Amino acid sequence: MAGVNENIQTKRAKLVALGNGIEVAGNSLQAIGREALFTMKESKLPIIGAWLQSVGNSTNLAAVLLLLSEEEKKSLIWTS
Repeated sequence: MAGVNENIQTKRAKLVALGNGIEVAGNSLQAIGREALFTMKESKLPIIGAWLQSVGNSTNLAAVLLLLSEEEKKSLIWTS
């Protein structure tokens, strides 16, 4: 039973890593787009917020990767 529990936790960690990686990309693109469309009449807060979200998700991704073993990291290609 413990092996099954660990397998489920590993799959959850992989999904969290994948989700955070996708969010990093999305938030970065959002920030870049906002910067490109920025005019002096608007607030820069949405741009700053998008970059902060990207940084937060990057940190979450790094934290998950630190928790995974080397074998689990090798399987992050999601071939299974």
